[in-house]
Amino acid sequence: MILLITVLSKIFIKDRENFSDASVKRKYGLICSLWGMFLNLVLFGAKLAAGAVSGSVAVTADAVHNLTDFLSSVISFLSFLLFGSVPAKKKHKKNIPGENIAGFIIGFILAVTGIRLGEASVHKIINPGEVHFSYISVIILSFSFLVKLYMAYYNGSYGKKLSSPPLKAASADCFCDSLSTVVALGAVMLEQAFSVKADGWGGLLVSLFIFAAGCKSAFDSIKPVLPYKKARKKNLSETVF
Repeated sequence: MILLITVLSKIFIKDRENFSDASVKRKYGLICSLWGMFLNLVLFGAKLAAGAVSGSVAVTADAVHNLTDFLSSVISFLSFLLFGSVPAKKKHKKNIPGENIAGFIIGFILAVTGIRLGEASVHKIINPGEVHFSYISVIILSFSFLVKLYMAYYNGSYGKKLSSPPLKAASADCFCDSLSTVVALGAVMLEQAFSVKADGWGGLLVSLFIFAAGCKSAFDSIKPVLPYKKARKKNLSETVF
């Protein structure tokens, strides 16, 4: 599927190998974000159905995670649309680059989502319910795991090539999501095989993955612009003294 992005880049992006060019970076970002929006929306619907069939809070939490991933892709798309064509040097003259702000917002949304899902998981631990095993759910979660690994790969690949905080944040989140899918799948199978009430604990572990990924993405997105703030303070001190 990464071939799709390559094909689209050949059609819509002139000088597509010039990753340092602001216009090229913007178009790659828009393509990756749109593709991410589509995949996350499909996975959200599939996992929500799987969660409804199985009655698993871990699977439902994983589905909600995909919905936040969709919103994150929308934010990423808007950041490239609004700020992607502005050269990096120009961005740093007066304020924080829009892409870094977008990456920070994505991380913040993920962290808050992790907290909310953690609360729901704790409630499920205290009041465990029955989880229904379904082969359809297993197939959906297994497919989701592979798709998320693919998304982590292409977002990470282009995030490095383009030096893009939103795509790097999306890559980290997708990798985290693939791990949370494994946890959700494991919780369902544990309950089926050993009648162990693992669903709430699985949901709690998923929420911790989401929270950790959100905090890391937010920090990694804002960290590159901190030296500029220090540099401005240093220049101001030199001017005064």
